[in-house]
Amino acid sequence: YKRDEELHKNESIGLEDLKYVRNQYRLFTFHQLRDITLRIMDNSVMNDRLKHSQKNIVHLFEHVEELKEEDLSIRAYIDSSMQEVRNELAQTVADQEVKNQQNIQRFEQVFKVLKEHQTMIQQMQSDQRQMRMVQDGHTNHLKKTNDRLDALRNEVTTTIEIVKQDFRDRISDIDK
Repeated sequence: YKRDEELHKNESIGLEDLKYVRNQYRLFTFHQLRDITLRIMDNSVMNDRLKHSQKNIVHLFEHVEELKEEDLSIRAYIDSSMQEVRNELAQTVADQEVKNQQNIQRFEQVFKVLKEHQTMIQQMQSDQRQMRMVQDGHTNHLKKTNDRLDALRNEVTTTIEIVKQDFRDRISDIDK
């Protein structure tokens, strides 16, 4: 204030004006100091946050590295599992192929036997037809033979009757 009064005496500025300017300067300085202090505090808080964030980032990078290692481990496990599955599948396919080949061979054998049986059955049917024809021929021959025998029997019977009659007639002629 003394300085303000001296300035007021030396200069043609009003004392009130000087007080106002001085208060404004003090207010400005106070606000600047307060702003600077707040900025420093904000910067300090921000530094703390940055340090905390850096720690978090480092921790995250470590975690990412662990995850990468786990991922590689998981990928290796998946690859080995897939290889095992592929091997088992290949073995299953090979086993199934062997079974299929065995089944095909069995089918071919059964088919061959069935064909042989079919050929035998056809031959037997052909033989049966021939036997029927022969049997029919024999039956016809026997029938003809029986017919001839019947005819001969009838002839013999007739001849015997004629001879008997002739013999009776002769005996009766002799008796007379």
